[in-house]
Order: sequence, then C-alpha cells, then structure tokens
Amino acid sequence: QDELRQEAVRLISSDLQLAPPADLNDLREWLASGLRELINRDREKLLWFLYRIDVSEEKAKALLAANPPAEAPYILADLVLERQLQKAETRRAYRKDRLPGSEAGWEE
Repeated sequence: QDELRQEAVRLISSDLQLAPPADLNDLREWLASGLRELINRDREKLLWFLYRIDVSEEKAKALLAANPPAEAPYILADLVLERQLQKAETRRAYRKDRLPGSEAGWEE
C-alpha cells in the first residue's frame, strides 16, 4: 500500500508542483493545503488539475454541495487521492501482466 501511496504522491506533486510531504501519514493534509491554495488563488488551475487526473465531476459537485465550504479542500483531496491510488493500482496490475521480452506486453 505504501508503494501505491508513493506513486500517487509522485503523480500529484508533479501536477501541482508541490514538494512531496516528508511523511506519507500527512498526505491528506499536504494535498488539502495545496488544493486550498488553488481554491483561493487559481481556480482555473484547480479545474485543470481535477480534469487532468479525471476526478468525477458529478461526485465532486455532490460532495461539495452537501458539505460546508471549509471542507472543500479535504473533500477534493480525498477524491484526488482515491483517483490517483486507482491509477497507481491499475499501472501496477498492468506491469505485472507484461510478458517478458515484450515491450508492449503482448506476444507477437
């Protein structure tokens, strides 16, 4: 699980241009802090980021509407982490399925 979290951090930190957290246990707070900054200063970049990593717009809208605005960074952080962990899991599964000696993972 830590390997997946590290992969998620790598993806997020490169997209948001944030230094990774010193401790993976601080991951949610680290991400919420970065998202809070975008909410306050650069909503266009926030929307681009959420779109780029494929956060469900419907899910985000429903959760944001049902919770106080102060919770927005944490709600978005949870959605981003969930999506990035899914991506990391998928990448790991496909890496394991690759056949030896085949670049694309398919036999010729």
